Amino acid sequence: MCIFDDLRKDHDFQRELANALIHTHTDADTRMEVFSRLKRELTAHVYAEAEYLHHALLTNDLTREASFGSLSDHRALLMLIDMLEETEYESTRWLAIARTLHHRLHFHLAEEEHQLFSLASHVLDDDKRAEIAMRYRQQMTHGVMSAPVN
Repeated sequence: MCIFDDLRKDHDFQRELANALIHTHTDADTRMEVFSRLKRELTAHVYAEAEYLHHALLTNDLTREASFGSLSDHRALLMLIDMLEETEYESTRWLAIARTLHHRLHFHLAEEEHQLFSLASHVLDDDKRAEIAMRYRQQMTHGVMSAPVN
């Protein structure tokens, strides 16, 4: 499995969690549970992807700009996660922020999969993709397990 397959699999899971998050209108317990899972998954993913994929892409002129854009999106997504943590789960403001997170996440993942992965496939050879995938998976296993729930 190459890094792009691993990332798409994680992106699909993040989409599922984001979709579930905005459909938790009245159940605060479910909302908290889904949010905790999304926060843990997204935080681990952002750091592992930055450490292994973006680190390799920032050194190449072809992928540098797209990589910086993706990293900027990551910061914005984590800021929305922080905003959700600081807002009461039962408030309408919480759901509005969650919808913004949902929209930004879906847009970011699509952009990354269509633009960044395409460019990166020209820069990273099969060996480098496999190496990045191995390191990414190791970090994700460790990162998701060790990321705080709240």
